[in-house]
Amino acid sequence: MPKPQAGEYARIRHHLDKALEEAKAWDEVKAEDRKKAYRYYRARKLGSPRPGQPKVVSSDVLDAVEAMLPDLLEIFAGSEEPVAIKPRTTRATDSARLNKHLLKYQRERQLNWFEFLYTWLKDGLLYRNGICRWGWKYEERVHEERYETIFLPELRQKLDQGAELVSYDQEIPSPLGGQALGLTNAVIREIEVITDQPEIEVIPPGNFLISRSSKAIKNAPFVALRDFPTRYELRQVKEQLGYFDLNAIPKESVSSTEEEQSSFQEIGREDPYAGDDEGPGQWDRVERFTCYVLWPGDNGEMVPMVATLANERLIGWQENVFKEPPFLSWSPILDTHKFEGISLVDLTMEYQHIKTTLWRALLSFMAHQTAPQHLYERDAGVDLNALLAGRPHSLIGVDPGKLGAVRALERPQLGQDVWRFIEFLEAGKEQRLGVTRLNQGLMGGSLNDTARGMMSLMQKADKRLRLIARLFAEMGLKPLFRRLIKMNQDFIDQEMVLGVSESEDVTLSPEMLGGDLDLVVNVGLGNSDSAMTIQQMQQLLGILLQVGQTPQGQGLITPQNIYHVVRHIVEAMGRPGAQFITDPDEQGGMYGFAPNGQGAYGAAGAGMPGQAGPGPAGPGVVGPPGMGPGGGAVAQEIPPELMARLQAAQGQGPGGVLN
Repeated sequence: MPKPQAGEYARIRHHLDKALEEAKAWDEVKAEDRKKAYRYYRARKLGSPRPGQPKVVSSDVLDAVEAMLPDLLEIFAGSEEPVAIKPRTTRATDSARLNKHLLKYQRERQLNWFEFLYTWLKDGLLYRNGICRWGWKYEERVHEERYETIFLPELRQKLDQGAELVSYDQEIPSPLGGQALGLTNAVIREIEVITDQPEIEVIPPGNFLISRSSKAIKNAPFVALRDFPTRYELRQVKEQLGYFDLNAIPKESVSSTEEEQSSFQEIGREDPYAGDDEGPGQWDRVERFTCYVLWPGDNGEMVPMVATLANERLIGWQENVFKEPPFLSWSPILDTHKFEGISLVDLTMEYQHIKTTLWRALLSFMAHQTAPQHLYERDAGVDLNALLAGRPHSLIGVDPGKLGAVRALERPQLGQDVWRFIEFLEAGKEQRLGVTRLNQGLMGGSLNDTARGMMSLMQKADKRLRLIARLFAEMGLKPLFRRLIKMNQDFIDQEMVLGVSESEDVTLSPEMLGGDLDLVVNVGLGNSDSAMTIQQMQQLLGILLQVGQTPQGQGLITPQNIYHVVRHIVEAMGRPGAQFITDPDEQGGMYGFAPNGQGAYGAAGAGMPGQAGPGPAGPGVVGPPGMGPGGGAVAQEIPPELMARLQAAQGQGPGGVLN
């Protein structure tokens, strides 16, 4: 979009200046809380101890955040799909499957998924809101190539892809006459696509601005992203983003925000942008604000627009192709009807402050116990220099009759109340956070040290963790996946081949990605502990196998039921299910239960492995196929590997009889 006319330009600048000033003022208020959160997390300095007093700081905030992160990352970066893609209609089944493969490919091959999740989760736990930006990244390079000989089909293919024929020497004539076969010494200007994929990044605290009255990003009247690109980087994206007046950007010294400078000072570092104005002109950094606003259109409707300011100069004004600000936010604890949530720091910092005070008092007490003070009478005739030196086996001179002129200052012993109070603080902190020492493997003993009792304690402690995981999935991943699917449908314009496994490729074209799709969250629905999942699935497997042996249950259990249970066991062990067990549907229903005692999983009366005759009858027999008493044919045989896994999961012996 070209530069706005003078009158509209002035109106745009007035609106942007007012909205940006309000958003900056609101963010400065929140910045004080973020600076405090980072200070408590780093646990470097806290309070103002007197000279000579201990400066130790308790690290409760850091412990709480770092203890919760591994469990959350295990949920969202593991083998399970945190958000499942489901078709709304039967015609969208193939589209749902292809979109699932494509998203998995993009997460594993194109996006730095683990680091992205780690940073996004950590920002939410620390700073009340974790902000990410999503978008589509397209980069191309134009270059000229010379071909000594190029034939017509290859030339047409390149021209269809946007190439341009610059020059050539002569045509290659056809022996049969008619159209030439090709060209010699042809120079072709080609477009090489370097990047054409989704792009996601976590926005640092303080670089995301939103209007004070907003409760959600999607319908916010003003949202802005602050960053510090170089002038060279602005020129690189000038055509793509429609920038104008780049030469008119004023030259100003650039520095980080006050919040970033505070974080650098906390760890003893200097502002990396300080003094940047001394560099070469192309590498000068500018302060850029990419603003997302609603602006009245020609027909009176509000149109989503993107305005770009560089050193307070308007250099970009175009329509927002995404129709909404490309940002997502999540909070570990919701403060309802507000954009800003509640962080783990808000729950923990008072405990950290109290424990820091207690630690310093305890260290001071121990210092006095190990190096006691003494009382002495003035002019008592005692060699004070020898007394202060305190060397082992040294002699201290005392005048006659003055042996009792020096005595140690008696201090009371430290009572048990202090230790009980510290334990009381730990218990209160664990109840508030839902992160216990038991979950972290740090509790050496427990009042309830039985397996069932320990599992019960962990289940209760996991409730808060599962709630936070569900909030992240609903507020973060689910809308992010929806945006990724929409961008794939809008921007992918060529056929792709994806390797979904070591032995399978999937070919997809742009029209195959369309369809009515739903997203379903699969986390926070039950116990997230893998050991509990394995135990429950093994119990369920035993129930299914026993039910399948009864005449009444033969129509209730299918190979798909068994497959899903075993697949969940394998995936709970952290292994991809497709490598260890095969979907019966892909085998054409090869294995199954059959009436009259026949079947792949040995209903009552099934034979022993390799037998084709009557086998031992009675409940509990889970032998591989054979004939039951009423059977008349040999059932198909289960692969030995599958039977071995089933028996191992149920603790069976090689004969297939349930223990």
